[in-house]
Amino acid sequence: MYIMSEVLLPYVDFQVRDQFDEHARLVHERFASMTVLQFEELMPEATYPGNNDAAFLEFIPSRPDYDRNSSIILSHPHANGDSPHLGIRSMFLAELTGMRVFAFPNNTLGEMFYTLSDTDRATVADGDFSPISNKILRSVLGSTEKPSGVNRLVLAGYSLGGTIIASAFAQPRAHDFADVTAISCQEPPNAVGRTPKKLQKDFTSGGMGEVYQAMIQSGIPALREALAENKFKGWINLAKFALGTQLKPNRDIHKGMAKATLSEDLRHGLNQNPNTAVQLLVASDSRIFVYQVAKNIAEELHQEFPNSTIDSIALEGTHAVGDSVLNPALAVKRVIALAKAA
Repeated sequence: MYIMSEVLLPYVDFQVRDQFDEHARLVHERFASMTVLQFEELMPEATYPGNNDAAFLEFIPSRPDYDRNSSIILSHPHANGDSPHLGIRSMFLAELTGMRVFAFPNNTLGEMFYTLSDTDRATVADGDFSPISNKILRSVLGSTEKPSGVNRLVLAGYSLGGTIIASAFAQPRAHDFADVTAISCQEPPNAVGRTPKKLQKDFTSGGMGEVYQAMIQSGIPALREALAENKFKGWINLAKFALGTQLKPNRDIHKGMAKATLSEDLRHGLNQNPNTAVQLLVASDSRIFVYQVAKNIAEELHQEFPNSTIDSIALEGTHAVGDSVLNPALAVKRVIALAKAA
């Protein structure tokens, strides 16, 4: 059993420390005092919208005056479904920002949240994630005949989630139906081209130890307990994850993540809405999205879109920093603030 006394205070990265205001501190204190069971009781059921669109979980902030026309789309990492430790991410983001969060899980072993045809799979394997991102956008925005009422969007995602939301930003549907005010593209693997084997090696270089360390640094004890109460359960979860990556659609997704399509997607998005604040987030010791690569992309975008807000930041740690919940969420809060100030 994880001992709560191991963590006294969360680690707040200096890059986002200015976002850890009194409201953020109070939200964190509440989450730090909750048990896994309490979080599980708050987990919504997945919604399957039909029409072959993507299933999602809807997280509503506790403040009653939240804006029902504005929402955050949060895309999960590769082969991560709707487990409680991911639910905590969405709950925290909803409470921190006061915005409704539509969280989109990816397919795992035994869980299917969207389907891909053979043609879709070939498209994704080539680095074009529009078959997935368009499903997500339809689920949130609806159609011309039946719009959902959501007309302002913030896009956020970590790892594969960053790749998918960059693809969503590139889609005309996003801009035809809504004002995309900000996008937080965190540790997307498709920033550079590499072989799928090299990408797999970069993903697995840290192991579960770095994930657990990031969770400990979050100062939210239930986070690690939700993932693994003991080492045996941790190895089971790791094995299930590994098997989930071998599903047919997930193998094609892995191939697609190894293609360098991020810059093109961001450029397509800014061409449609140059007022969107774009954030590129890296982990300082990551092998997935190296800071110099992010900096180069940011500089290229700034040269092409000199009046756009391009925010490039590095959080201390490895790719596992996404599992810390707190700092990635504070980064989203930061880019929302930059969008409002622009």
